[in-house]
Amino acid sequence: MKKIFTKLDIFIWIILLLLGLALSFFILGQPLSSEVTASDLELWVIEDNQVIGRYPLDQDTLVEVGEGAHNKFQIKGGRVSMVEADCGDQTCVKMGEISKINETIVCLPHKLVLKISSKEKEGEVDIIAK
Repeated sequence: MKKIFTKLDIFIWIILLLLGLALSFFILGQPLSSEVTASDLELWVIEDNQVIGRYPLDQDTLVEVGEGAHNKFQIKGGRVSMVEADCGDQTCVKMGEISKINETIVCLPHKLVLKISSKEKEGEVDIIAK
């Protein structure tokens, strides 16, 4: 009876699997930019699709937002968290901390979004189109 796989075939498959795993850990484990720090990031506060505030992540602060609808968020140590809200489900408070670009905390009842973005630098070209 003829063997389907030889010892060499199994060895090659194991090597390929290990290389694939190592490569995926290397790629997924690397930050997009190793030079991004809290001083390069800012928090955008968006209410009802309007940016109502921008706060640097390198300055600790506690901010209350809203008239009628009440939310309170905290920036501490380059991390942002919703510490208080008067919405019924408290999902925004339970979301925990965010600290990386494009991470968000959302309070749907109050139409409030906290989003981390990189600071815009004057004169810096973001996209070049021809």
